[in-house]
Amino acid sequence: MAKIHPHAACQSICSFIARMGIPFVFAGSRKAAEYIVYSILTQYANGIRRRLRAVEAAMNLLQPPRAVPRAKVLRMAPMEM
Repeated sequence: MAKIHPHAACQSICSFIARMGIPFVFAGSRKAAEYIVYSILTQYANGIRRRLRAVEAAMNLLQPPRAVPRAKVLRMAPMEM
């Protein structure tokens, strides 16, 4: 097994982050990693919800108000006398 110098490993990670745009997170333990992933995904989902509400609000502003349907008037045939 080849040994890698810690500085080289760190530079490889930094290069990967810069090229791919995918950050590394060192959590320290499984429990900490679970907490970090949960928090990141929760923040991401909240951001999507905020953007969706903004789009829905903008769409409501662009659409003309809906006409309220008129009540139907029943017309009766004239009565014969």
